Amino acid sequence: MESEQSSNIYFTSYEQTYPYSEFFEIENDNINDNINDFISINKENYSQTLNSLINEEQDIIIQSDAEDSEDDINSEQEIKEFSLIIDLDTNNELTSCVLVDIIDGKLQTCGANSKKRLRELIGLWQVDNEILNQVNNDLSRLGICMPHFNFDQKIHNKKSKSQKNTQQSHIQFRQCLFCCHNHYYFSRGTNCNDHSWNILDRVILTPCIGQINCIGLKEYDNICKKTSENIYRPRFICVRCFEQKGGHHYIKPGKGKKPTSCNQQHIEDTSQQLKIIGKWLISVGNSDENKFQNLILSTIAPSIFCILKNIDSNQTSTSINIEQTSNSLDIDLSIPSLLQLQIIFQLKKIKINTTLMEDLNIKYCENLGKEFGNKLWKSRKELVKSREVLQNPSTLNNYISSFPVWLESFFRNLLIVIYEKKSIITNKKQLQRKRPIKSSDLTRITKVVSLFLSILISITFPSIKVWFSQVISSLTRKPKMTTYLTELLSILKITSHSNDHERILEKKRMNEANPISRLQKTQNIWNLAVIDNIDFKQKTFTYGNIFDVTRDTSHTTLRMAFQTQLPIPIDDTKNNEKELTSDHIFGMNESAYQILKLFDKIFDECLAFDDINGELKYNTNFDATTIHNKILEKLTHGCFCSPSHVIILEAGGIPNSNEGIYQSVDMYKKDFSLNSDDYLDIVGDESIFRRLINIMKEWPNLRPILGMWHTNKDMASAIIAIFSSYGIFDLGVAIGVKFLDKFEKVVDYRATVKIIELIWVAVGIALRIYLKLKNLHINNILDGNYEENQVRQIWYLFYHWAGLFLAHKAGIRIGNYNIQKSTLAAFAPLFPVAGKSNYSQSVAHFFGILEKYPKLEEKLQYVPSFKVSEDKRGHFLAFDEALEMFGVKFIKQNINGNVIDPENLKRQIKAAQIERERIEMLLNEYLNNVPEYNYNRSVYSRKEAMWDVVNNLLKAFDIQHYNKHNNNLFHITKPKEICAEGVKRLKESYGQGLRRIRLIYSQEVLKKETINTVGRRAKEVIVTKYKDIGTEKNKRKKSSEINVQTSTSVSGTSSDPVIISPDDPPQKKTRRIPSKEAIQILAPMVMNSFPPTKEEIKQYLITLEGNVPISDVWDEARVMQHYKNRHKKTDVNEV
Repeated sequence: MESEQSSNIYFTSYEQTYPYSEFFEIENDNINDNINDFISINKENYSQTLNSLINEEQDIIIQSDAEDSEDDINSEQEIKEFSLIIDLDTNNELTSCVLVDIIDGKLQTCGANSKKRLRELIGLWQVDNEILNQVNNDLSRLGICMPHFNFDQKIHNKKSKSQKNTQQSHIQFRQCLFCCHNHYYFSRGTNCNDHSWNILDRVILTPCIGQINCIGLKEYDNICKKTSENIYRPRFICVRCFEQKGGHHYIKPGKGKKPTSCNQQHIEDTSQQLKIIGKWLISVGNSDENKFQNLILSTIAPSIFCILKNIDSNQTSTSINIEQTSNSLDIDLSIPSLLQLQIIFQLKKIKINTTLMEDLNIKYCENLGKEFGNKLWKSRKELVKSREVLQNPSTLNNYISSFPVWLESFFRNLLIVIYEKKSIITNKKQLQRKRPIKSSDLTRITKVVSLFLSILISITFPSIKVWFSQVISSLTRKPKMTTYLTELLSILKITSHSNDHERILEKKRMNEANPISRLQKTQNIWNLAVIDNIDFKQKTFTYGNIFDVTRDTSHTTLRMAFQTQLPIPIDDTKNNEKELTSDHIFGMNESAYQILKLFDKIFDECLAFDDINGELKYNTNFDATTIHNKILEKLTHGCFCSPSHVIILEAGGIPNSNEGIYQSVDMYKKDFSLNSDDYLDIVGDESIFRRLINIMKEWPNLRPILGMWHTNKDMASAIIAIFSSYGIFDLGVAIGVKFLDKFEKVVDYRATVKIIELIWVAVGIALRIYLKLKNLHINNILDGNYEENQVRQIWYLFYHWAGLFLAHKAGIRIGNYNIQKSTLAAFAPLFPVAGKSNYSQSVAHFFGILEKYPKLEEKLQYVPSFKVSEDKRGHFLAFDEALEMFGVKFIKQNINGNVIDPENLKRQIKAAQIERERIEMLLNEYLNNVPEYNYNRSVYSRKEAMWDVVNNLLKAFDIQHYNKHNNNLFHITKPKEICAEGVKRLKESYGQGLRRIRLIYSQEVLKKETINTVGRRAKEVIVTKYKDIGTEKNKRKKSSEINVQTSTSVSGTSSDPVIISPDDPPQKKTRRIPSKEAIQILAPMVMNSFPPTKEEIKQYLITLEGNVPISDVWDEARVMQHYKNRHKKTDVNEV
């Protein structure tokens, strides 16, 4: 029939083909000689496994159908979807009888001529699909014979016909509960009022012909009962399945014969039900559902124990007196039918047949896997023969055909079975939605097969270098072809969906992300807010003229929360606030003095001075890293709390306005659920800190904290500015700095700090050696005589002030709050000295906040820095530095899409942490990608350059009168401030800066004086910009050219000499004439035919150092130049 042919397209017939048959042919195919000994499957096990897998397939379909949401479908939609109303009568000829019945022991139609129309029936009848398809939607042509019509009238209540008119007659189309095939059936209304059943609150419909004398469906307790109301999503049982699952249809006895009963056929029902229940109990016992097992056992155990109580243990038989037991236990011996039990198990999707074969399947698959691996290992020769095609195929089919046939066949058939099962479910849904069916995509199967084959061969024989794996490796190196790689992964089902769909899902996840839920709510948690500006620049120009279109940028406020568990509860209320009175919190303090003394001791320990026969010896086998590590070792470490919990919250307002910062602060109130009396501690850089100070006027409970990382960065800038006119650029070049402009602007903070540290260590070593050589005390360096030893006095002040800067940085790294505070208080007067008005004001306010809120200081004692982990002691971060690393850097690495769009940017920031955690598990588990934060940068120790600076400084310290025209150390910038007036100005600048910052504190914080900002940007020292040095060099060069031209023209017209003022800068490089002593010492070198080596030059320098005048300074370059000049003259004279 046509309907049966169409149904075969969607439903696999397991009587014809069995998709797993190839697996069980291993025994017959003899994969290798030992296969029969390794695996043996008898016919009985084969049949049981085959039946279990068939039932499993049916269960999958049933389960898929049962997963449909019942709430999404109402009864009206159901009628429109699954039923057809029989139209009014037409004059067309009626069909033969369409009712399906048991005729001559077969399920078929009677084929009799129709005398009545189908819509005149009362009950529920299954209709023949083929006849129904022949009427071409004219359902009024469907007819029935008189015997069936009379029989239908006889088996139904007389009142049933009058309760429903013929206009309610329907042809319904439903799937059978058991076989899952779709069938047409007739009903007047949605059901038959006399033969509809409610089993476990689900309506069951089946043709009325099976419910006349059969007890398959009967009322049993509240589990099964008749129903005629609330017919919602009924489940249908076809005629064939009704017979197979325990029911029996009525068979006409014929003329003169009595109807037969089916009671004899139900004798085995009890035994069958016990077997089914037993199998189910075994499956429950093998499961891990402990609570469910206890529930079942507690329900059935009492009844079983009461029955066992009446069993006579002395008898060999286990039979008992049924009447005695039932009377003593008051048991109702009425039982459900086999059909009812089958329906209940099917409704609840309880699998029976597959459970008992589970152990067999596991053992079989285990053995199959071993044999599969052995066979693959033995296929190397076959693969080597096809190596050329495997590495350079012409087509995909050519590539796959080069693999072993048995291997390709295995994966192809595996995927064909999977895709066929998927097609069954998909096409069933397509039919329900009245859409065209889909066939299996064999091309896609081929592509996935190539993936499996390539992976297996690459793992087993990597030396073969199969084409697919090699090309994929090349594709990963093409960033601009990432789209193709993504599409390829989607086709091969490595990714679950397309890139476009992932974009939709990602947007949905981001919208649903709630970073506030990540906040910890436990006691003694200190919620520290940290904010900073984060900006993005458009990656490419918009389409158009790039000369007229500027690149777009976007800005927002990045908000983070650092939550730290405090060791003790701290009661932080307004009662603990202090009144501010004194301004003597800035300047040198005892803690700062002790730290500088500790630095002196560390230098002495490393130098290890020793007096041998009146000659001072010291160790030179160390560098700046040695000093740095000893400082971190000697200082007291802090920050013993657990590492902070980091949360990236939703982005705030625009960071360059007070309104935007206030919006960000107000969001923290809601995030932390702060009350009106609660404090909000918030960290920001200097610019944000000043805006927060303004917001404190509106919300006094706001407590801004100045970011120590940005402060330390500006301390470095202040050091460079103060000593810019005293030769710090020259020492930087001597250390190895190539870009002085970047050094001046502190473009790279860590590199700049390293340079300052190298200079500081060199100065410190030179000072300690000089003091030891001259037997002086360090306090005698600044003796008040500014005319002599100017270099020594200047760089002692550098050693002193740069030491405060480096100690502050060390306090951050070791988590010591007292070091951070004391060194900042001692360094603070240098901010006004360098003209840094904003930082002078911010530092004054910050110390005012610390003095006013002692409980805040107590919290900072416990948590002065951000602890990454317990293993990173000595490498802690400032709070604003941690925001840059775990916030700004993290966000920029983990967001994508259009970052110029403000809404998209905020959505990405809000969900960045959650999205990263989704991916991080994959990376950690598969790549062992445990994140490590290494803050030690790979830099040169510059040990030799540092010790060269030390030696040059020792010479400079020994010179009483500095000569800028004859100096090897400061010959690049020729600093003008190395003079008496400059030294005096530098020495007195600290006192002037201390007075100014105390004045700011008195005006801004204590409010004792009227705020006067005039002169706050004035500098106490002369600051030299690097660009000015370059400009001055160009001016000197141009002036020299003009003077040369002028002198030439004058010499041509007059014999008078050109007089140049001695105050003018030298127009030519000063010629250094070697002394007689130097000429004599270097004479052997000049006479030598070969240039001197470095070792020889060092020996000459040692000889020159004590035997030539102090003004005659020699270095390696001058010695080499002397050889070139004198050696040429010697050669000429010889000629």
